[in-house]
Amino acid sequence: IVPRFDSKFMSACLAGMEEVAREHGYVLLITQSQESSHREEENFTLLLNKRVDGILVSLTREESDLSCFRSYRDNQVPVVFFDRVPGQEGCTRFAIDNEGMAYEATRHLLEQGCRKLVHLTIPSYLDLYRDRVKGFERAIWETKDCRGEVIYLEELDLEYGRISAKKILEIGADGVFAANDLAATGCLQELRQRGCRIPEDVAIVGFNNEDLASTVCPNLSSVDYPGREAGQRAIHAILKIMEGGEESGTLTAMPSRLIIRESSLRKPQ
Repeated sequence: IVPRFDSKFMSACLAGMEEVAREHGYVLLITQSQESSHREEENFTLLLNKRVDGILVSLTREESDLSCFRSYRDNQVPVVFFDRVPGQEGCTRFAIDNEGMAYEATRHLLEQGCRKLVHLTIPSYLDLYRDRVKGFERAIWETKDCRGEVIYLEELDLEYGRISAKKILEIGADGVFAANDLAATGCLQELRQRGCRIPEDVAIVGFNNEDLASTVCPNLSSVDYPGREAGQRAIHAILKIMEGGEESGTLTAMPSRLIIRESSLRKPQ
């Protein structure tokens, strides 16, 4: 069960899952919640009715009713969460260190000389967005001669990224860390149209390393994490449980890295 198909990361996750599933004689059935918690629960029931052997879930941005997933113990169907995972313990989860990577992205902007920073995100119950705020704020707190502000958008997309540019200019920010590449790209494009030089006036870093990060001008710095490997690790975990292994009930951190490109690079590397 995935929120949507139209992202580089999720497509890579599904490709990795299908590859491992077929190697072990399984077929991967894919459903899409379209960011609806109601549809997410419907998909879960649908898969149970189809008598699947295991379920992998990346949660919707809407607050999910996790009680439906807890019922899997009664149905004896293992569930593994990946990427967008619940905060609670007691379930097997695979995700990157969102707080750590947000901290690294913010530190990079500070090291490039930015002193008035903005973080673009959305209000969400999901830990991954809240953790990115924590990482941003921790880097700001550790640096005495800088200021940081979190701007909450209605959506993390191109349109609201563009809308954020006006607020960024009003604040006088010289660095932007966005919770995804769409918002970062919309912000970058609008700032350039308003006469800002990127990165000389405003340095920008995104998150997810989508394809557009390397096509927008200037190329967008972004946090990258390997979707195929994430999918492979998650499905290996559920196969182990299906074969009689015990659930770990832990959060496994996925590898990730900050890819630095022209949008944030003020100083020679």
